[in-house]
Amino acid sequence: MPVRVPEARLLARCIKGEEEAWREFLKLYSGLLYRAISNICAKANPPVSQDTIEDLCQSCLLSLIEDNFRKLRQYRKRRDASFRTWLSVVAANHARDFLRKCDREIKHLASVHPPQGEGGEDGRDPMEAIPGSGVSPLEALKLKEIM
Repeated sequence: MPVRVPEARLLARCIKGEEEAWREFLKLYSGLLYRAISNICAKANPPVSQDTIEDLCQSCLLSLIEDNFRKLRQYRKRRDASFRTWLSVVAANHARDFLRKCDREIKHLASVHPPQGEGGEDGRDPMEAIPGSGVSPLEALKLKEIM
């Protein structure tokens, strides 16, 4: 299905760097991105916080515009799906990539610090011990938030 003319014009204006076009893009498609990301994150175990979902939406939007709108330019080459469908897939994949990365980090941390019963040897939350393990405090906080 070819891109509809109004969408094509809006994308062209966004790629040119028109701020008004980007505001219009956000108005039209932010909800779509949010729903696509929320749907993927709703299936995550442990659950993903609302703040993380909102951060994922922002990082997805940034991924569309980085490298001179590289991802938005890629859509021009894909005429087999509507723009809304394509954008939903981009957002869902962004969320899946995030969840896979978190899963790998959690598995790595679990292998470095295997669980020792309820609350660890000393009764403390095992996540509390992570900063001393070579993982930065910021990384430990991010992991704790998604759990």
